[in-house]
Amino acid sequence: MSFRQNYNGCKTFGCRNCGNPNKDLYHLSERLGYPAWHCDLCGAYPPELLDAPILALAKQIQQRHYLSYLVGQSCTCIDTSWLRYGRTPSGSQRMQCRSCTAVVTLPNATLLGNRLQPWLSALMTGVKPQRLQQELGLTNKVFNQHIEQLCQLLNCYTHHIEQQAFAASNHFNLYSFSHTQACRSGLRLSATPSQAAYLWTLTTIDSQTGYVYLISDNALQNELTADYIHQPWLNCSQYRAKEKEVSTGDEVDVLLRAEKTYQKILARSQFDQIGYCHPTHSQLKLGKSNQNALLRPVYTAHAHMQNLYQHFPKSVKIDWLLEHESFIRGAAITSFSDSVANGTTDLYYYHYSLNCEPENSLNEKRTISWWNEKWHKIQLWDEGRLHQVGLGILTAVSEEQPEKLRQRLPTHLDISEHFWLRFEDWLPALYTHKLSATRIQQWQTLYRYLHNFVLADKPRIAVSNPASLHSIAAMVTELNANFVANSKTG
Repeated sequence: MSFRQNYNGCKTFGCRNCGNPNKDLYHLSERLGYPAWHCDLCGAYPPELLDAPILALAKQIQQRHYLSYLVGQSCTCIDTSWLRYGRTPSGSQRMQCRSCTAVVTLPNATLLGNRLQPWLSALMTGVKPQRLQQELGLTNKVFNQHIEQLCQLLNCYTHHIEQQAFAASNHFNLYSFSHTQACRSGLRLSATPSQAAYLWTLTTIDSQTGYVYLISDNALQNELTADYIHQPWLNCSQYRAKEKEVSTGDEVDVLLRAEKTYQKILARSQFDQIGYCHPTHSQLKLGKSNQNALLRPVYTAHAHMQNLYQHFPKSVKIDWLLEHESFIRGAAITSFSDSVANGTTDLYYYHYSLNCEPENSLNEKRTISWWNEKWHKIQLWDEGRLHQVGLGILTAVSEEQPEKLRQRLPTHLDISEHFWLRFEDWLPALYTHKLSATRIQQWQTLYRYLHNFVLADKPRIAVSNPASLHSIAAMVTELNANFVANSKTG
């Protein structure tokens, strides 16, 4: 997958320049107190972004979630045609590229099954991460090797399932929201114990089923350090927390909460300079360097959306709820600007409040903020309790009525908490403080698989062969067959 190379430009819905990176359409300005690209058509001042950190994080997400099935083996030919090329002594199928004669070996279902099935079986029967190594009886070295292999396999198989499901899909309901994840900082302070680092994590799920499509964070990983550690953009793009912002989540009235959120955004030095954690938790050691591996969350948001844009099929209808954060909206409308413009992708800000007191007005609509966005407050009764939902309409051309907006709502209003609260029960915070960012991401990968396919009554996405979900050997066999079937084999 190839990513767009320039992320500066207008991010205003309805403007002809929206999503257009052509710098001739804009001029640099510091009128608002920070470098921004001024759009002459609509008057917007989107803050200037560095492209390099977005591309670095986008590549990292791609390698982790959407990597090639034959990791590190495939040839570089653009239009590869394969020829069966015998088998290895262990019985693995070898394939040769007709163009460059490179030889690759398909994974061996029996060998991988013997190695990784005990892992999957233990996880499916409820063994928690803290006990897994002892349960499997593995040394540290073997444990590290196996967890990496299992994550690669599950990501490949999940990607395979999603592509099959996408072929029969014409409508998606998505919800993107942030979460703060603790991990080991890697720093040692001379006089005080080392503090945990807090990752800014962005998650996109199916708002109806709870299926988790993508989890990404703002940590630049060690394997990319050699390429980026001396780049001039690294210091400029690092996250620097001055103070943690006050949460508006305690405000019961969702429209008042939306107003307070806008005020918080406008009070920043620039719209995307979020303070998501205290300064003591804003440092993560980058490889062997003491530089900060945490990048500004705005870069994570754009990298996250770019991967989703490459992953999801084009020309399908998407109704997309977003956490009320300006740079998340900006990242979504930049990556999906074409489908937003043609009306196949609609974006909404989303707030919810549970167990509210009855009010005189059942529903309310209001224009809020400097951006004059249309908001609806919808009150819902569920199991004898009153709840509030606030939806900010970001892209719809005509104002939508409450009954139609109800169709956009998640099955569970607090669906974002369903995933992360259960993850934190599975992998407690006291344990994550001791783990590296890489290990945290591996546990997230494993739990995401369990959440999507195992822990629910049925898989949260359509699966053609549900029996394979519990068998490593069956997964590998299916992936091998899919590779051969789609490789113009001879």
